[in-house]
Amino acid sequence: MKHFLPLVACLSTIHAAEPITDEAEVQKEAAAEVVHAPSEPISVSDLETLKKHVGQEVSVTGIPNAKSKIARSGHSFLNFDNTEFVVFCFGRDAGAFPNEKKPAALIGKTVKVTGKLALYKEKVQIAITKAEQIEVFAAAEPAVNEEDKANEKTDPETDEK
Repeated sequence: MKHFLPLVACLSTIHAAEPITDEAEVQKEAAAEVVHAPSEPISVSDLETLKKHVGQEVSVTGIPNAKSKIARSGHSFLNFDNTEFVVFCFGRDAGAFPNEKKPAALIGKTVKVTGKLALYKEKVQIAITKAEQIEVFAAAEPAVNEEDKANEKTDPETDEK
């Protein structure tokens, strides 16, 4: 028993030395950790930023690739190159979308999708329910290889291409 008393005294001294925080400090720290939704759209390739905003309503921009489709179930998926981000729409909602906002029509065009970010099987996604959540900009410009430009022939008489 005499060995136990110094241990209790030591523990009570350690416990008493812990800083006491008041409720205002706790709330202040919690508020500092909150990440507010950005006012500008997030690129589909910026997964780190997308993951920080899971649970928030955001706009995301990107170019859907050829893997974008309507599944046999009727659900629609917009997939994007080099990313784990996907846009998902249940078949019951996708059926009401106009043809110009269905996956096949969006491939290769820059789109902005607005909705609540969620994680599903470790992938960041936005589940959409209305066509108004998709804004279509334009077809992506094809990449021009600088070497191809340099190899273009010029007319020696007019010095034009």
